[in-house]
Amino acid sequence: AFEGRTETGFSMFGQASFLNIDNKIAGNLDGTLRRAQIGFRQSIGGLSTVGTSLFYEGKRVDFNLDNYDTFGVRLFGVIDIPFGITLKPSVSFEEKSFSDPSQLFTADPDEKTMGANIRIEKNDLFFGNGFSPFISLSHRRTKSGIDAFSYTETEYEFGLERRF
Repeated sequence: AFEGRTETGFSMFGQASFLNIDNKIAGNLDGTLRRAQIGFRQSIGGLSTVGTSLFYEGKRVDFNLDNYDTFGVRLFGVIDIPFGITLKPSVSFEEKSFSDPSQLFTADPDEKTMGANIRIEKNDLFFGNGFSPFISLSHRRTKSGIDAFSYTETEYEFGLERRF
């Protein structure tokens, strides 16, 4: 992973990982998983940040029906507003392409996913030893060439996060 910043509030970041998969139950699921991301963000007036990132994930296993490549983009921001509140909105789009789908599928199982998320943090309220409240709302819609593989996810999360 890396990150570089300039005096003008511009930042470039990235990361890459490579995982070796060793499945003790099903040997045909052994393989590799690769992930990479690169992004840019810009501070605006010291109170807000906007950015974008591109990402990739590729999986290769002996059971070739589970081999895929996923490419995506995410736009995000961080906005400090009055009353100690920080808003962190983001939207994303990703496309997953299976390398060798089963001949038994009646259509192409490739997937396209669109998502949106907002996280709201209360930064000037502390509980215990430096914990602040937050709430996060997320909605994602995945559309596959096979209707049975299409789905919608909605997540609600709230809790306390350690600030110090």
